[in-house]
Amino acid sequence: MSKQQQRLLQIVVFLVIVLVGFFLFRGMSIETIRRAVVDSGPLGIVIFELMWIFLPIFLFPVLVLAIVGGIGYGLWFGSFLVLIGAALNMCTMFWISRYLARDLVRNYVRNNHPKLFQWLYQQTDKLPQTIFILRILPAISYNLINYVSGLTDIKTRDFLIASTLGIMPGGLAYVNIGDKSLDPSSPEFVRSLIYFGLFVVTTSVVVYFWKKRQGNRGPIE
Repeated sequence: MSKQQQRLLQIVVFLVIVLVGFFLFRGMSIETIRRAVVDSGPLGIVIFELMWIFLPIFLFPVLVLAIVGGIGYGLWFGSFLVLIGAALNMCTMFWISRYLARDLVRNYVRNNHPKLFQWLYQQTDKLPQTIFILRILPAISYNLINYVSGLTDIKTRDFLIASTLGIMPGGLAYVNIGDKSLDPSSPEFVRSLIYFGLFVVTTSVVVYFWKKRQGNRGPIE
């Protein structure tokens, strides 16, 4: 297969992914997602994972999916499904950036996030550690990290391991809120909000000192 044919195949595959995601999940809201998951029985698990694969491609906020996971499946099983869905999605977006729409993603990041673009390319010797830190600190878009990582030389395995470990603390916090939101007046729901607040404050402090250490070389504006 020639390079021109490979390029054409990549474009076709990318367009198919975009069209499938658009027609399956257009008009999605928090309530429609909740109903689709909670009211579909065992099939809801499949629907939930498909939402994880496709919706973030279109920059849908993943925290909504994590909260719905807690509502539909509880803290522990919900967290398990969220991690599986996030792993599938991270690989999908990573591969889209690396193999299917590399030029499109590179131009977008270079034009809209030049500081992140330049900074991440300077971290070639420690990309897994860098991505792990960026995942823990909720200061850069989850979706943006997936796409930018595909432009680097990091291996898929290293990217997936660093990303999964990095999203665990925040993911658990969001799923816990969803799990406890079934009874908003309960002490458990209040505690889940307190835990989430502590997570935000802690990561904000870490971001502050990390930015200070990085000086003008860091990716966070």
